[in-house]
Amino acid sequence: METKKAALSDGLNQTLAGADYTPAFPPVLDSVIAEVLACLLDGQTITQRESYERFSTVNIARTIHDLRHNYGWPVITTPEESPTRDGRIARYARYSLSPDVIARHTDRQYICDVYAARKARRAS
Repeated sequence: METKKAALSDGLNQTLAGADYTPAFPPVLDSVIAEVLACLLDGQTITQRESYERFSTVNIARTIHDLRHNYGWPVITTPEESPTRDGRIARYARYSLSPDVIARHTDRQYICDVYAARKARRAS
Protein backbone atom coordinates (compact mmCIF):
# COMPACT_ATOMS: atom_id res chain seq x y z
CA MET A 1 0.00 0.00 0.00
CA GLU A 2 1.52 3.27 -1.09
CA THR A 3 -0.04 6.59 -0.23
CA LYS A 4 0.92 10.04 -1.41
CA LYS A 5 0.28 13.38 0.21
CA ALA A 6 -1.39 15.86 -2.14
CA ALA A 7 -0.01 19.37 -2.36
CA LEU A 8 -1.88 22.09 -0.50
CA SER A 9 -4.31 23.34 -3.13
CA ASP A 10 -7.33 25.59 -2.66
CA GLY A 11 -7.26 25.00 1.12
CA LEU A 12 -7.38 21.22 0.75
CA ASN A 13 -4.71 18.89 2.09
CA GLN A 14 -5.60 15.32 1.22
CA THR A 15 -3.96 11.93 1.49
CA LEU A 16 -4.42 10.05 -1.77
CA ALA A 17 -4.28 6.30 -2.10
CA GLY A 18 -4.21 4.08 -5.15
CA ALA A 19 -7.33 2.27 -6.32
CA ASP A 20 -5.96 -1.08 -5.14
CA TYR A 21 -5.74 -0.26 -1.43
CA THR A 22 -8.00 -1.83 1.18
CA PRO A 23 -8.29 0.12 4.43
CA ALA A 24 -8.82 -1.80 7.65
CA PHE A 25 -11.55 -1.30 10.24
CA PRO A 26 -10.46 -0.78 13.87
CA PRO A 27 -11.20 -4.08 15.67
CA VAL A 28 -12.28 -2.58 19.03
CA LEU A 29 -15.82 -1.39 18.36
CA ASP A 30 -16.22 0.74 21.50
CA SER A 31 -13.05 2.79 20.88
CA VAL A 32 -12.92 6.46 19.93
CA ILE A 33 -11.07 5.64 16.71
CA ALA A 34 -13.85 3.27 15.63
CA GLU A 35 -16.53 5.87 16.40
CA VAL A 36 -14.65 8.59 14.48
CA LEU A 37 -14.35 6.25 11.48
CA ALA A 38 -18.05 5.34 11.74
CA CYS A 39 -18.98 9.04 11.68
CA LEU A 40 -16.72 9.72 8.71
CA LEU A 41 -18.18 6.73 6.85
CA ASP A 42 -21.62 8.13 7.69
CA GLY A 43 -20.67 11.22 5.67
CA GLN A 44 -20.14 13.50 8.67
CA THR A 45 -17.23 15.90 9.12
CA ILE A 46 -15.34 16.40 12.37
CA THR A 47 -13.41 19.29 13.90
CA GLN A 48 -11.37 19.44 17.10
CA ARG A 49 -14.17 21.16 19.02
CA GLU A 50 -16.78 18.68 17.78
CA SER A 51 -14.54 15.75 18.71
CA TYR A 52 -14.32 17.00 22.29
CA GLU A 53 -18.09 17.40 22.55
CA ARG A 54 -19.08 14.22 20.66
CA PHE A 55 -16.32 11.75 21.47
CA SER A 56 -14.80 13.15 24.70
CA THR A 57 -11.36 13.27 23.14
CA VAL A 58 -9.03 16.24 22.94
CA ASN A 59 -6.58 14.64 20.52
CA ILE A 60 -8.52 14.12 17.30
CA ALA A 61 -5.34 14.74 15.29
CA ARG A 62 -3.81 11.58 16.76
CA THR A 63 -6.97 9.62 15.96
CA ILE A 64 -6.88 10.86 12.34
CA HIS A 65 -3.17 9.99 12.16
CA ASP A 66 -3.96 6.46 13.33
CA LEU A 67 -6.77 6.11 10.79
CA ARG A 68 -4.41 7.19 8.01
CA HIS A 69 -1.24 5.39 8.93
CA ASN A 70 -2.33 2.34 10.92
CA TYR A 71 -5.58 1.54 9.12
CA GLY A 72 -5.06 3.06 5.64
CA TRP A 73 -8.02 5.47 5.46
CA PRO A 74 -7.49 8.50 3.15
CA VAL A 75 -8.91 11.12 5.51
CA ILE A 76 -9.17 14.62 4.01
CA THR A 77 -7.97 17.58 6.09
CA THR A 78 -9.49 20.94 5.20
CA PRO A 79 -8.05 23.98 7.01
CA GLU A 80 -10.66 26.48 8.25
CA GLU A 81 -10.69 29.78 10.13
CA SER A 82 -13.22 31.58 12.28
CA PRO A 83 -13.10 34.77 14.36
CA THR A 84 -12.96 34.51 18.14
CA ARG A 85 -14.74 36.73 20.66
CA ASP A 86 -11.57 38.69 21.33
CA GLY A 87 -11.01 39.48 17.64
CA ARG A 88 -8.34 36.89 16.86
CA ILE A 89 -8.62 34.27 14.14
CA ALA A 90 -8.89 30.63 15.21
CA ARG A 91 -7.39 28.14 12.78
CA TYR A 92 -8.52 24.53 12.87
CA ALA A 93 -8.98 21.48 10.66
CA ARG A 94 -12.12 19.77 9.43
CA TYR A 95 -11.74 16.05 8.73
CA SER A 96 -13.80 14.04 6.24
CA LEU A 97 -13.75 11.19 3.74
CA SER A 98 -14.38 11.70 0.04
CA PRO A 99 -17.76 10.48 -1.29
CA ASP A 100 -16.11 7.83 -3.48
CA VAL A 101 -14.27 6.33 -0.48
CA ILE A 102 -17.52 6.33 1.49
CA ALA A 103 -19.36 4.65 -1.39
CA ARG A 104 -16.67 1.96 -1.80
CA HIS A 105 -16.09 1.10 1.84
CA THR A 106 -19.24 1.81 3.81
CA ASP A 107 -20.26 -1.14 5.92
CA ARG A 108 -23.59 -0.20 7.50
CA GLN A 109 -23.43 -3.11 9.93
CA TYR A 110 -20.00 -1.99 11.17
CA ILE A 111 -21.27 1.57 11.66
CA CYS A 112 -24.34 0.39 13.59
CA ASP A 113 -22.25 -1.98 15.71
CA VAL A 114 -19.81 0.82 16.61
CA TYR A 115 -22.60 3.24 17.55
CA ALA A 116 -24.23 0.56 19.73
CA ALA A 117 -20.92 -0.37 21.41
CA ARG A 118 -20.09 3.28 22.16
CA LYS A 119 -23.60 3.87 23.53
CA ALA A 120 -23.27 0.84 25.80
CA ARG A 121 -19.83 2.01 26.97
CA ARG A 122 -21.17 5.46 27.87
CA ALA A 123 -24.09 3.89 29.75
CA SER A 124 -21.84 1.77 31.97
